[in-house]
Amino acid sequence: MKKKTYAVGVAVLLAVLLALSGVAQSAMWVGAELGGNFPMSPMSTAAGKDLGGVNFDATVIGGATIGYDFVNSGTGAYAWPDWMKYFSIATDITYNPIRVHSIGGGMP
Repeated sequence: MKKKTYAVGVAVLLAVLLALSGVAQSAMWVGAELGGNFPMSPMSTAAGKDLGGVNFDATVIGGATIGYDFVNSGTGAYAWPDWMKYFSIATDITYNPIRVHSIGGGMP
């Protein structure tokens, strides 16, 4: 019984998502980004030289994306040629606070 309920629930969710994709055709869109920036190693090198006790901290990065799809409906609908529906433009702005601090020592 559990498997049947699970299968029906997944089918209903899939049907709702497919129905929304036909309605949600817009030309302009905005998205948000959030993630982590984790250093691979606590000791760092630059151009093959040891930086002498410089350490990078893990940080949270975030940003925004804005784009435009060349479709004939939605925001700013224009009579684009039909082949333009396969193209879009987007730009991305990301904030990445790189935190560097000295853990002692110095550059040789």
